[in-house]
Amino acid sequence: MKNEKYWRDRQIEREQHWYDLATQALNEEIKLYYQQSLDKIRRDIAALYARFGVENKLSPAEARRLIRGEEFRVWRKTLEEYVKEAKRDSAILKELNTLAMRSRISRLEALHARTLMEIADLCEKLNQFEDAFQYRAYLANFYGNLYDIHRTVGLTTPPVAVDKNQAEKVIRTAWSGANYSSRIWKNGVRLERELKETVLTAVHRGTSIQKLSQNLSRRMEVGYNNAERLVRTELNYVQNRAALDSISSAGLEYYQFIAALDHRTCPRCGGLDGRVIALEEAMQGDNYPPLHPRCRCTVTAALGEDLPIKRKSRIAERREKLDGGVTYKEWVGRYVEKSEKIKSSGALNDKNDPKGTKREAHAELFYNEWRNSKKKYIVKRLAQNSGMRAKAVDKIFDHVFINKHLLQGEMKRFDPSYDMAESFRRLSEGKDIQEHDLILLRHEWLELSLMKRYGYDYDKAHNITTRKYNYSAALDKWLEERDSG
Repeated sequence: MKNEKYWRDRQIEREQHWYDLATQALNEEIKLYYQQSLDKIRRDIAALYARFGVENKLSPAEARRLIRGEEFRVWRKTLEEYVKEAKRDSAILKELNTLAMRSRISRLEALHARTLMEIADLCEKLNQFEDAFQYRAYLANFYGNLYDIHRTVGLTTPPVAVDKNQAEKVIRTAWSGANYSSRIWKNGVRLERELKETVLTAVHRGTSIQKLSQNLSRRMEVGYNNAERLVRTELNYVQNRAALDSISSAGLEYYQFIAALDHRTCPRCGGLDGRVIALEEAMQGDNYPPLHPRCRCTVTAALGEDLPIKRKSRIAERREKLDGGVTYKEWVGRYVEKSEKIKSSGALNDKNDPKGTKREAHAELFYNEWRNSKKKYIVKRLAQNSGMRAKAVDKIFDHVFINKHLLQGEMKRFDPSYDMAESFRRLSEGKDIQEHDLILLRHEWLELSLMKRYGYDYDKAHNITTRKYNYSAALDKWLEERDSG
């Protein structure tokens, strides 16, 4: 229970920290985005009223007049260039495309096109903000949870850097029927239609520009509130998904639901507070937050000690526990940054590394990292991901990374190989494993078996083994297919 209380307290701190960061971002960035867009739309309307209005009002007849000559050519060219440079295909862009193909445009339609462009720019800013903010939140919460578990009950395998594609896949998941990007653009379409309706109503009713400006402000405020709800709800999802992923990565099987207990807590969330649930039974929106928009609940690791015996979490006996004095910053440097450095030199080839110096450095770093790591954790991952027996993998590890062999007249270890390092990395991570990666393990196993059983030297054992398991040929075939694709 002591560990679970520590995890609970730390997760509550993390949730509050990111809630505060979201509040700061909403106040300092997103609110500014909406204000800037509102100011530009107001200026466009003010310019239209100033040119064609009478007594601060614009008549329907003046609003429906067509723009002509140079004014039309400039408007159309601006619109066409905007559509051409647009980064995303959206409903707003399709509407702009339709307007750009029109040969007759009224003053009101021209104004609407400028509003569409402004709302599209606003949506793009929100997308860029969410991309960066949610990515940071996922990493911080994943590593924070994993660090807490590592320093209390330990981990079965050393932590490694989160795969960027994995994190991006999580934050773009349509967990509630649509992902945040789709919802941003959907909200944008709703906002621009409301702004359009507000302007049309003002023109037909003869509303003054001052009153119209106030009505637009109210519409934009609603748009901002929708953005605020989206940011907070998506952040809660990402935080809790990161927590579940870290719990699973740590080899634990349960999580504890933590409700934000105050006057705003809903009965549904409050009723789940403290409940311990199996990871395999997690259902987003049911027993794993967010349960509703703006949900502030979170989850943390649990051991299941209060559950019936048959339901308790199976804590592996062999766990590496972090030294008590290691700070989070030091932990990140020791595990995360080091593994990121190894990963960063992947996918090198003759085009981006013509002299092979980067590949040599990568291989050297990788071999040294594995030689200085706890072998049992690496062996366990390799065995799980390849299907080979752990005892065989253990001997393969020693054969490739530890033992010395008679090579070119002297006893020494194998020189680091970039391609073999990449094969072992994929096998260890269990991702994107290729056929030649598995052939490598079979090759090394047969090679060392021949050397041990018949006393063959390395060269003879290697040549015999290559006839059956030709790693180099399989590798060359894969590289050719990859590079040609």
